[in-house]
Amino acid sequence: GDRAAPLDWVVGDVLAWEPPRTFGLWHDRAVLHFLTGDEERAAYAALAGRAVRPGGWITIGGFAPDGPTSCSGLPVRGASSDDLAALFSADFTPIHTERVTHTTPSGKAQHFAWLVAQRR
Repeated sequence: GDRAAPLDWVVGDVLAWEPPRTFGLWHDRAVLHFLTGDEERAAYAALAGRAVRPGGWITIGGFAPDGPTSCSGLPVRGASSDDLAALFSADFTPIHTERVTHTTPSGKAQHFAWLVAQRR
């Protein structure tokens, strides 16, 4: 049957990474919210635009504005789904947005915002 392509693991600073090729999917669950500055977030969105081929997809999920203000001892910056759509609007068309309440193993509710968008 069909086999998936092997994975290449990359460890490093996402903002310093230059993609060696383009990809069909960029999935981020709780990375972007650690980038708290406007310039960092804009650089991240531009990187996704360079890394995802036309017709490809991004799925971005992170803390909502009323989510936690820190995670793992580091500050985070929440964003609504509309905020995410605006951030990635230069290269991506939003297809689906959603707000999700995640319950941690300790029973605490954390609010997340999600964006699914397609590369133009």
